[in-house]
Amino acid sequence: MANVCIVERKNRTSSLYLFWRENGKQKMKPVGSYDWDHAERCREAVQSILDGRDRADRLQQLIVEAGRPELPEPRVMLSELESFYREQRAPKRIKERTLKEKLQKVTMFVDWCEDHHPEIRYVHEVTEHLAGEYMRCLRNSGWSGQTQNNHLSALRSVWGVIRIPAFLNGNPWEAPERVEAVHERKRAFTLDQVKDLYNEAQEFESQWPGFWPAAVALGFHTGLRLSDVVQLEAEEYCRDEGVLRLVPNKTWRKGQLLVLPLHDDFDRWMPDADSGYFWPELADYYARTQGNDLFAEWRALVKHATGLVTRRDAREDEQRKRAVVLYGFHSLRHTYVSQARAVGAPIDDIQYAVGQGSPAMTRHYDQSRDAASRTGELMPGLDGE
Repeated sequence: MANVCIVERKNRTSSLYLFWRENGKQKMKPVGSYDWDHAERCREAVQSILDGRDRADRLQQLIVEAGRPELPEPRVMLSELESFYREQRAPKRIKERTLKEKLQKVTMFVDWCEDHHPEIRYVHEVTEHLAGEYMRCLRNSGWSGQTQNNHLSALRSVWGVIRIPAFLNGNPWEAPERVEAVHERKRAFTLDQVKDLYNEAQEFESQWPGFWPAAVALGFHTGLRLSDVVQLEAEEYCRDEGVLRLVPNKTWRKGQLLVLPLHDDFDRWMPDADSGYFWPELADYYARTQGNDLFAEWRALVKHATGLVTRRDAREDEQRKRAVVLYGFHSLRHTYVSQARAVGAPIDDIQYAVGQGSPAMTRHYDQSRDAASRTGELMPGLDGE
């Protein structure tokens, strides 16, 4: 049984430390202050975790010795959380990029536990108190409110999936509350700026030739998000019917099918493909990475075409670490909406066309197609015609 002791470290006057040995290895953890009463409370908490783990190990050994070695081990190690989650995750559609982003947040939490709470080894040892401490750490590190909420949502989701198969009593990530997130709305381009983008994109040297003129036109004429454009598949592109039919990544759970009319501005740039992604190398890159090269190309394209600065530094009063994006690809979606309203498209048609409504799927199919067609007929082209 591991015995936890409070120790002072030479030349370390800012904090007392907890010390114990586990499986022959020395473990040490700062308590965060030089208050001995506080250190004692921390020692009792760590000792309780280690004692409980020791009792569980002895109980498991007794069961094995009693002739039941096949009894499943309900304890899931934090280091094995990702693989356990992948095994237990419900078989539903989810983009690999979305899954990877979620698991990156899980990895950040596991690494944080290893650095700050080496006594925590198993998933069931994660408490509401620990979840709250982690969220406070994110806030104190300067992450924006939106980023904090994204981490909280990801961890809630993962624990929600593993709760029953890991024999957990509850979901500790339900306790921390979401924080207020201040959003800066992406700015819309003017019609002339979009035309400049479209013309520049045709000459732009990209790692993925031909992508940007199609992407700019798709963003302007359909309001699609960048992930939907990058991962557009041949099966979704119905040239015989003259429509583009897909369920956007952000709304696939609701089954919001979009049916959008094809437009010459982007149809002329779409590669010939009978199946799979139109830009398979780009789709693979986007799923495996944070898309940094793609976003860098976007910033260069906007600067060359319009002279606009796409990002600004965070202000001192903003709780964020990263720069604020002023003109992202999402700006084309805002431009689509603003231009559609400027030419007199009904607001209901615009909502259906960009997938902002939430009716039943069959009804949505009919209204989406009709609404997008009516809106598309009013929108100007980009080629000067």
